[in-house]
Amino acid sequence: MPGFAGATKGTTTERGYGTPHQRLRAAAYARLPEYTPCARCHRTMWKGEREQLPSGATRSALHYDHNGARTGYIGFSCADCNRKHGAAQGGREVARRRANRRHPRPWRSRNW
Repeated sequence: MPGFAGATKGTTTERGYGTPHQRLRAAAYARLPEYTPCARCHRTMWKGEREQLPSGATRSALHYDHNGARTGYIGFSCADCNRKHGAAQGGREVARRRANRRHPRPWRSRNW
């Protein structure tokens, strides 16, 4: 996966969500109609949807979702769809890394 940064590595700017991303998202959110379909599941979302954070704060439940290669945006998607897609991508990346990992020495039977 080219450009995969991981969810916890680096600052917001290093992960590609700095000022340029925030400006794009704000402009796209301003143009968004009050009711819009999710870019992934096509479920109708309300622009005023909020999600509760563990800290007790709330934020928009709409995520500005990018394509798999992180080269562009596909639009707004619901928080659940965006998280599921990210988790699936991360799982595939981990599986790919494990499949390419070599053992330090060849396996030998204990019954020689």
